[in-house]
Amino acid sequence: SMSETEINLPFITADASGPKHLQIKLTRAKFDQMTEDLVKRSLDPCKKALADSGWTVKEIDEVVLVGGSTERQRRLAPGGERHTADTRIADPTTATE
Repeated sequence: SMSETEINLPFITADASGPKHLQIKLTRAKFDQMTEDLVKRSLDPCKKALADSGWTVKEIDEVVLVGGSTERQRRLAPGGERHTADTRIADPTTATE
């Protein structure tokens, strides 16, 4: 997996001196730090969905995550601690076929 990526957004805005561009590098560690709260806030809805389903964690073989940063391999265990799960990245449009 990549530990760093470059974000390049040309012409993101302009002022009297001309167009402005954003070009920065973002590390996985910084991205994880920036999204930590979002990941933690997703735990309770996931726990509720699991409880509503009547299933246990051990009964689930796969979880299909779709959209945004869901292809990241960072996961939170139920207690909130970080771990990296073995993941298989699939095309979400065909994952349920």
